[in-house]
Amino acid sequence: MALNGESQFSEEESGMMFYLAMAGALIFAILLKTGLKFIADLTEYNLETMQNPLVMICASIGMIFMKIALQEANLFIFSINGYGFFPFKFMSTYIFVMA
Repeated sequence: MALNGESQFSEEESGMMFYLAMAGALIFAILLKTGLKFIADLTEYNLETMQNPLVMICASIGMIFMKIALQEANLFIFSINGYGFFPFKFMSTYIFVMA
């Protein structure tokens, strides 16, 4: 028997989806702007100063944000139909392993 008006989420989690999505989008936008500005500054002065670890770290952070976005989408679909969307769950796990 499901509580909270036949919802699978607790009362605390039911209203947090919107705020979590907005906070994630804001953090992603700030990090994307900062990262792109940093890379543009490096390439403007000297392309050889850009090191491979920096590129790998940026790629890893981007993959982690993709994982979070897919998990949020899966949770949103889960809140609607009760079992989510398997490709989103699979891809978020796969991206997490690759990152």
